[in-house]
Amino acid sequence: MNLTQRLEIFGAFYRFDRNSYPFEKDVKRIILRNDALRTGKIDPYREYLSECYPELEKKEMERFHLSFINLMQISGVAARELFEDYQVNNTVCDIIWTDPECIHLPQKLSDDDLCRALQTDEEYVLQNVDPFIISEKKELWVDMSDL
Repeated sequence: MNLTQRLEIFGAFYRFDRNSYPFEKDVKRIILRNDALRTGKIDPYREYLSECYPELEKKEMERFHLSFINLMQISGVAARELFEDYQVNNTVCDIIWTDPECIHLPQKLSDDDLCRALQTDEEYVLQNVDPFIISEKKELWVDMSDL
């Protein structure tokens, strides 16, 4: 699915035109960031930040760069080994975790934090998913910047 199609589908569900979201949960921003990380086409993301979050643009682009250099596409088998090596017990998925272009952010959380993370509302963005479920995928994108 290309960026335009993804924005249309998510836009219909989340109503970008009528709803405003805080920076961390801004679905349009998350989709643009995902595309920029995977494709290297940064301009649409940078322009969106500049237009909607000028005060956060510099800090976010630093965070983006860290994710960009720590992003890898690996097999599910390699992901399982990686998660075991780092004792990962949660992954935050930027877009719906079943999407092959989803970027997974592995985390090692305390038991209390893990319980809270797994009790969050079911959304199509920023989902918390058991890392061993996603390691069943043939290939996946993993952002190692938090480990």
